[in-house]
Amino acid sequence: MIFKHLYGGEIDWLLMAKSFSEYNTPTAFDSVWLSKIGDKPFTVVAVEQGTHSKKTKVRVKQPDNTYKDEYETEEVPKIVITTKEKFKIDGTEYSKLASTSPAIISALTTDQVLQDLADGEEIGQVKCVLEGKPKNGGNPYNILVSA
Repeated sequence: MIFKHLYGGEIDWLLMAKSFSEYNTPTAFDSVWLSKIGDKPFTVVAVEQGTHSKKTKVRVKQPDNTYKDEYETEEVPKIVITTKEKFKIDGTEYSKLASTSPAIISALTTDQVLQDLADGEEIGQVKCVLEGKPKNGGNPYNILVSA
């Protein structure tokens, strides 16, 4: 199909009419949080490093001695784990699992792990388990163990 340009030129319409899906671009929702799969075992085939914008509510004292809730945004390290398996969450299948857990990030971003994955090695099966509280008294945290 040929499209006639206003100035008389011709443009190949097929080049302009590609379906968006042809670009195979990932969306913001192509992964799900690792905690969503519970303790199901999985095999790691790739790891992507990035950041996550974490919002924290802060109570700010106003000049009239009242308090107002405001939000602070902090960039925290995040990884997206590509798995050999697919997990069905809320009717959608995912093979990418996201985590901001420092223990999981440090376990999967060592030089040896990254090199093995780059060489086509698979790691696993592993599963995510909840560990005790950190020294500062925060919430329990997730770690990876052999399944």
